[in-house]
Amino acid sequence: MSERLFLLELKMELRGLPEETIDEIIQEYTYYFQEATDEGLTDEEIIDRLGGSATELAQSIKEKEHARTNEEEKPTSNGPSILIAIGLIFFNLIIVIGPFVALSGAGFALLIAFGVCFISPLLVLGNFILQGGHVFELMISFVLFGGALLIYPAVKSGIHMSVQGIKAYIDWNKRVIYEGKL
Repeated sequence: MSERLFLLELKMELRGLPEETIDEIIQEYTYYFQEATDEGLTDEEIIDRLGGSATELAQSIKEKEHARTNEEEKPTSNGPSILIAIGLIFFNLIIVIGPFVALSGAGFALLIAFGVCFISPLLVLGNFILQGGHVFELMISFVLFGGALLIYPAVKSGIHMSVQGIKAYIDWNKRVIYEGKL
């Protein structure tokens, strides 16, 4: 029997397993045949090493896959996940929340300052028209507006990065709790 016929028979005997699994197995044995051929073995010798029959090999593979599937389906204890969740809660409360609140407050203050600088020309212009303010105030407000325009891209990307960082940190927390490992 040739390699091609053996692998074709093996593929037919593996019916019932998921298609991806069958493809992986066939690729693995194709690679095995290539290595053994490179070592100087004939197709017959390689097939003898594999047990001589594609049917027996397929039966063995199916039993292993069935045992592996049953092992994966066994319910696991939630004890470690609960302990990890409790530890993560304390870590977040003690280590993460304080600096997060401080940085959020600082970011919010900068955002308000940015907004005030952005609208300052309108406020000063209104004051200038209604109450007869000084031209110097109007020029300073235009300088603040220009500064706000210059840092707008940085503010926008900073907000975007902050939101993405928070999402990534929450996803990491979920992954740690569900998978039970860092």
